[in-house]
This record gives sequence, structure tokens and C-alpha cells, in this order.
Amino acid sequence: HGSKGNLTVAQQLLCGGISGGVARTITSPLDVVKIIMQCQRGPVETRKYASVGHAFTSIMATSGIKGLWRGNGVALVRMIPYTAIKFAAFERYKPVFADEEGKLSNVRRLVAGALAGI
Repeated sequence: HGSKGNLTVAQQLLCGGISGGVARTITSPLDVVKIIMQCQRGPVETRKYASVGHAFTSIMATSGIKGLWRGNGVALVRMIPYTAIKFAAFERYKPVFADEEGKLSNVRRLVAGALAGI
């Protein structure tokens, strides 16, 4: 631990990276289906997938459950460092905007989060 029981920068980066990787992996099936649905062209009647549910079942039938995580490895290469840096930056900004008691108002927390996301 860093001073006052806070996480070190390395620990913050690790926590942010892990959380981003887990979140991306959990939501990967939704992203795969979203991209497939967005890429369909032409009239609704001629599209390969009639609905989100149809896309899910078709992917499962043709590619198995692994098909729902297609492209997740590449997405993790982007997401892990991105969320690691955002989380560590947010943790660094929080003390800058905290009041004398070390507390953050909602507005100050919003500003710290916005700056971390830049």
C-alpha cells in the first residue's frame, strides 16, 4: 500500500486493467451481436438476422459459444490499458479536488472523472 493505506499507482493500474478486461469479456457477446446487426445492409426482409435473438442463436448454431467472444482478444489489448490509465488517473485527481476533510462533492467527483477520461 501507498501512504495512508491508499493503493500505489501500480496497484491502481492493475485494478483498472483487470476491471476493464472483465467488463469487456462479460459484454463481448452483446458487442459481437451489435456489430453484426449494424453491418447488415438492404431491406429488413432480406437481412440474414431478423432480430438480436436470431443473431445470438445463429452464432451459437454456426460457431458455438466461442463465436460470441470472437474478437475479444484484440478488444482486450485496447481495453485493458485504457481502463487502467483512466482508473489510475481518476484516483490521482480525487485528492486534488477533495475538500479539507478529504471528501468529494458530486460535482468535484464529476470533474475528476471527466479529467481522467480525457
